[in-house]
This record gives sequence, structure tokens and C-alpha cells, in this order.
Amino acid sequence: MAIKFFCESCSSQVPIYEKNCPNCNKVFFAVMCPLCKKEGMPQDFVSGCPSCGFMSRRMKRRTRPSGINAKDPKQRLTRSKTKPNKLLPLWFYKVAIFLLLTSIIGLIAYLLLFMR
Repeated sequence: MAIKFFCESCSSQVPIYEKNCPNCNKVFFAVMCPLCKKEGMPQDFVSGCPSCGFMSRRMKRRTRPSGINAKDPKQRLTRSKTKPNKLLPLWFYKVAIFLLLTSIIGLIAYLLLFMR
């Protein structure tokens, strides 16, 4: 059984790599698991939720958790309008390292000049 994705707003089925909902034209940034609420990129959810296993082969082998109704639109893998949590941008790390190095160099220069 192939994984199906649904729009969070209108509950219509959405192809996996679509950026907008074909029905209501909402923009997607991530996919959200209805059970554990984990968000991520669509390619991470191709074989089910990487966190809890929702819609994966390992979940199909065991019993379905109580309260799960596959026909309920709110309990399907939905395309989320929020961006997933990601690392900070690369420029942030570069600036932080630069500031750290300049403060260390300044401290060494201060100690060498004024501690004689």
C-alpha cells in the first residue's frame, strides 16, 4: 500500500512532491505525522513516519494503536504549513566562530601587553 498525503486545510489528497495543494492552493513546507506530530521533508515519510512508524511496514505487522481511524482525514499524513525544525543557517555559525576567535585573540593580546 502506497503512502498517501493529504492537505491539512481541505483534506484533499496531494501528490508527494507538490508544493501547493491542487484543491485549495495552500503552500506546503513539510509533512506532519498525525500520531506523533513529527514534521519533516516528504522524502523522509515515503515509507511511513520515521519517528513512530505510522503507515510503515513495521506498524502494519502489529496491531493498530487504539483511536486510529484511517478514514478520518485528521489521522492521515498531512502536508503541514509550518516549516520543520532545522539547524541554524551556516552564516550564523561562521559569525559565532569569528566572534569567539576575535575575543580569544583580544584576551591573549591583553594578557601579553598588560601583564608584563
